[in-house]
Amino acid sequence: VKVVSMDEEGDLMKIEDFLPEERFVKPIEMEYGPDGAMYVLEYGQNYFMNNPRARLSKIEYANGNRLPVPAVSASQQVGALPLTVDFSADGSFDYDEDDTLRYEWFFTDSTVVQATGKNTSFTFDQAGVYKVRMKAIDMAGESESIWTTIKAGNQAPSIDIALNGNSDFYLGSDALAYEVTVSDPEDEANTGINRDKLNIQFAYVSDGNDLEVVLGDPDLNNLSKLAYLKGKQLVANSDCSSCHAQKLKSVGPSYEMIAAKYARDPKAVEYLAGKVISGGNGVWGEKIMAGHPQHSMEETREMAKYILSLSESAQKSLSPKGNIRTTQHAQGEEGAYLLAATYADGGANGIESLQSREKVVLRHPRIYVEESDESVNYTKRMDGIDRDNLVYGLRDKGYLTYLNTDLTNISTFTFKLNPSASGTFSIRTGSADGPEIGKLSFSSTGRWTEKTTRIKSTSGKQDLYIVAQANGSSDQPLAQIDWISFQK
Repeated sequence: VKVVSMDEEGDLMKIEDFLPEERFVKPIEMEYGPDGAMYVLEYGQNYFMNNPRARLSKIEYANGNRLPVPAVSASQQVGALPLTVDFSADGSFDYDEDDTLRYEWFFTDSTVVQATGKNTSFTFDQAGVYKVRMKAIDMAGESESIWTTIKAGNQAPSIDIALNGNSDFYLGSDALAYEVTVSDPEDEANTGINRDKLNIQFAYVSDGNDLEVVLGDPDLNNLSKLAYLKGKQLVANSDCSSCHAQKLKSVGPSYEMIAAKYARDPKAVEYLAGKVISGGNGVWGEKIMAGHPQHSMEETREMAKYILSLSESAQKSLSPKGNIRTTQHAQGEEGAYLLAATYADGGANGIESLQSREKVVLRHPRIYVEESDESVNYTKRMDGIDRDNLVYGLRDKGYLTYLNTDLTNISTFTFKLNPSASGTFSIRTGSADGPEIGKLSFSSTGRWTEKTTRIKSTSGKQDLYIVAQANGSSDQPLAQIDWISFQK
């Protein structure tokens, strides 16, 4: 759809994109209504099924005064009774810059204004699902409303993962004891914590980018899918979703139906990989599955492995109490281990089941110094040895800070540095002048070297400070630093 502008003679002046930032999902009909608004009917992503992406969009042209654009946030959207929620209209704005906005809030009654102002709070003392409405009104009296849902009467579960060791870094292959505990006031008052609803998984991710993808995925129930992340991405980037969904049958069977059918077939990967490429019909009905010859067998094998990982037999949970071993990383890899737990409660007071998740990420025991949370009196340069960046030089009394770092079971620090002067790095906790737990002395060498120093036994999360101290008076950089590694 394009917007075409012509002059009085009907000659073309310009062609512009229409709503270039708006993403329509399979639009199938577009009409102008008698009110002058444009209506776009969108089918959504999947065919022949209840589709959350399906919608009817109403597009209005505002000539002159433009309507406000409301935005609302809530401090919490679910909780036990009584539930006090702080609401804010921050983020609301008007395209007419001279307009000022006023706000009206409707919490439990859609016809009665129950609060005004940009920020307010309300206490829900009766169980229920409330559609809270905020109306933004401009100086001309024009208004737009926005809704947010508050569920009062069921507190989301709380999950705690305790590790008998370091909770930030993997420090060796020894067994690491863990225990997962769940609390949920409503479940505990009724039937008790349902262990069958607790899912615990442990997996290794070799690529930090893959870890970010997984942590952003709301479905952490099956962390074994980490091993099949490549296949998952191939499936997501193909046209598979036109005919298949994970849980519900569409044109073709769901991925979970396929996984259940072939879960115990040792030849399933090769069979399914070939079928993705060649296509076929007759196994799940009369509908024909189109072939995908653009994929290689290597790619379709990864796709098949991911789909088969969705079977119930592949999603067995770990015990709430046990041991894990960090032995899956290859020499030189800097991946991470992920221990995650999810629990779905039984619902309460008419509020559906709520799921919570908790995770512990054990990362490589090497930190690159340019990733510090705070730095004072230093220079960063773009020619790192093992990475793209390094700290060119901490000057006297300069420091690097790494907040909330677990030093449990760590006894030595190793620095990769290139000293250009004589000085020390004082390792401190709490602040730049806090307790000293270690010190590394160095002198100018003109080359890169690795130097190790011992630290005092320290347990738990600490704010870690690396403080530079020059021998004598000097305002020159003391050393280039690339990384610091921790050892038991």
